[in-house]
Amino acid sequence: MIHPIINNAIDASANPAIDAIVPLQQRLADSLPTSSAAAAPGTGPNAALDAQAIALLAALRQLPPPASNAPADKQAHIDAIAKLLRQFKNSNGAPAFITLEQQRAALQRALALTSPGEPLRAPLTTATMSAINLQFQMKQWMQDVMLSDGTPPEFQNW
Repeated sequence: MIHPIINNAIDASANPAIDAIVPLQQRLADSLPTSSAAAAPGTGPNAALDAQAIALLAALRQLPPPASNAPADKQAHIDAIAKLLRQFKNSNGAPAFITLEQQRAALQRALALTSPGEPLRAPLTTATMSAINLQFQMKQWMQDVMLSDGTPPEFQNW
């Protein structure tokens, strides 16, 4: 007697639908827009974010590069990127990126607009990851506060 699992495996090899399986990479490549207009910045529903991200990227490119390859100089450059992001103003003179979500989106869009070999890419990636981490930590903290009775975990008696 043939075991049912083996029997199903034999039937699956003869099934023509198995031949129609499309690999995930192929489906992903097929779903991406092929026209350059769809991927161009400044078009679509996020045109305002794109304009601000382009302006932010132009300001970031004007920052002086790190003085050396020392970790302290690299960190100072990343800190300058974060400071510029927080102090960046829109055309009305108001802060452009108020929330962490806006800051993260602007950094990710600016990162998408940089070329892979650009020297700004590594510090911009680090600043983006820092913003993502900060946003995650804030959400986690807010969830902890909302799920507790309002007492910080440090004040609970074990």
